[in-house]
Amino acid sequence: MIGLGWGSSRASCGTEARRDLVSHLVPVRDYKDKFILHLLQAEARGESPGFLFIRPGERANIMWAEVEGERAPAGYYVCWDPRRAFSKHAHEYVRWPATFSQVYVVPGMRRRGMATRMLQDFIGPAPPGEIWVESPRAETVALLHKLGYREPNQPYELWQVMEGLSRWVPAEEIGRGRAGLSPGCPEAWLWARDGGMSGLR
Repeated sequence: MIGLGWGSSRASCGTEARRDLVSHLVPVRDYKDKFILHLLQAEARGESPGFLFIRPGERANIMWAEVEGERAPAGYYVCWDPRRAFSKHAHEYVRWPATFSQVYVVPGMRRRGMATRMLQDFIGPAPPGEIWVESPRAETVALLHKLGYREPNQPYELWQVMEGLSRWVPAEEIGRGRAGLSPGCPEAWLWARDGGMSGLR
């Protein structure tokens, strides 16, 4: 049986354990991975009912961690690869960008940089550029800010708005005038469903 909850004894590991934590990402490939992902997603939906189970065409990676000689799933992220698909909102086929769809870390393993590592894995080694995120919560917005991304003041197409897509670019591109961000514009806080960005650091 897989212990997904990481009981209080593991959650309260000391500073040394936190520094020495070994973790790695593994793509979801077979039925075992899918079963573990389903359990993690069920746990995530308990905290946030808006989280959807993985959909056809999405791919996922599970974060595994080793603490005190034991290996257990510590979280996951789900994303879309670039594709051309029909949008009921656009009434035609559109080009969907690669999109970061969902990220979750089990409670006992939070604040160890795992969500940051998962977003960095999605961004990949390519030079910084535009990335897309599906309906990010306030925590994800804060993570994007931490990694130096901002939502530019650029119009979205209606189908993108209806699908909950949001565009993020490195802050230095905004500073160079490649994209604009007006603090008072709705785009600055629209996708932070839990409230405006003004209180985030």
